Amino acid sequence: MDPRQDRATTEDDLIVRLNRAEEALRSRKLDFQLIVDSIPAQVAVVTPTGEVETLNQPCLEYFGKTLEELKGWASSDPVHPEDLPHVIEVLTHALETGEIYEVEARHRRYDGVYRWFHVRGFPLKDLDGRILRWCVLLTDIDDRKRAESQLAGEKRLLEMVASGSALTDVLTELCKFVENTAADCKCGIYLIDWRGSSFHLGAAPSLPATFNDPVEGLTVTSDAGPCGAAALTKSQVIVTDIESDPRFQSATIRPLLLADRKSVV
Repeated sequence: MDPRQDRATTEDDLIVRLNRAEEALRSRKLDFQLIVDSIPAQVAVVTPTGEVETLNQPCLEYFGKTLEELKGWASSDPVHPEDLPHVIEVLTHALETGEIYEVEARHRRYDGVYRWFHVRGFPLKDLDGRILRWCVLLTDIDDRKRAESQLAGEKRLLEMVASGSALTDVLTELCKFVENTAADCKCGIYLIDWRGSSFHLGAAPSLPATFNDPVEGLTVTSDAGPCGAAALTKSQVIVTDIESDPRFQSATIRPLLLADRKSVV
């Protein structure tokens, strides 16, 4: 038999085997992706060097990004900037030691809202103990974190009142409590001296002096904007858009409110 024919047969057989192996590998990858996608929680698969390899569908839907966009998570915005350094530190330590890791961080949802997550990563190893991949489970704990923060804030305020803390300190702590409870909010408390019917600053730790200074001594009238209307009617006043609300088109405080569009309580 011609040796060349034997060699050709061997090469053809090898190609067939390689094609079958490749097809089996693709099938296993597909099965793995189907399994990961079927998990209702958010799951990520990370390489031994820390690169995002795949994300399941719930994860992609939460972030509203593609896999390619999320592969560069450390340089984009999925993790809150304040939490990112600690997350990187924890992950780096885990990659170096091969130890299971846990960390809590805020993750940016598709609509821009950050929610707290408990992130747990554990290594997937072969028979020789080499790490093949990291499986990362992301659990939404935002409601629990907010409840814990609210209870702690309420306790702190009660302790301050009971211990006779200065009114300014109590009001400042109350503002911080509101800002921590309501995301993307700035809070100010303004006292009223009814002898002269004027506003005076009680506390506003996150509002700039460009807003607070003009409000100091402002007469309590409807021209004082939402705060004036609330004081005069002794009722809650909610304004969704100060620029278009017809009630306050001529209010003297309107330009100050427009200069800072975030919520002012």
